[in-house]
Amino acid sequence: MRAFSIRPVTADLVEQAFPVVQAAAPEVTLEQWRAYATGSPEEGATGLTGVFNEQDYIVGLFAYQCEQHLHYGRILRICHLAAVDLIDAEPVLLALLQAIDDLAQSRGCGAILMATPSNYMKVAAHWLHPLFAARGYLLDNPQIRKVPIS
Repeated sequence: MRAFSIRPVTADLVEQAFPVVQAAAPEVTLEQWRAYATGSPEEGATGLTGVFNEQDYIVGLFAYQCEQHLHYGRILRICHLAAVDLIDAEPVLLALLQAIDDLAQSRGCGAILMATPSNYMKVAAHWLHPLFAARGYLLDNPQIRKVPIS
């Protein structure tokens, strides 16, 4: 069984995370990624979280923002979800989803909303969608949502 650790992607890890970002979004340049990842986030309301493998390499990440929502109250909005692994991306994605659930609960969020890139829609019916569905997420184009948080 693989072991992953979950922790924030801090300024010193931004360049290490770039290959994961580029695998998910090849059009993003290193300069764009640096500007995005090192912007001045609102303390505790936004951030980057990474999944690190046994060799301490980043194999997955997501950006998040906590915000108020009219219907759900406080929500966790996820963007730029990426899971990359040469062996098997599924356990990385499962670790990311667990990290998202844990973060939402620790921040008192009543829902999780996740943007869905257009290329996700092409593969959703294959292996990704069942993984999300098994964890309580609903595919609601153009986003994935999980309501309520349990």
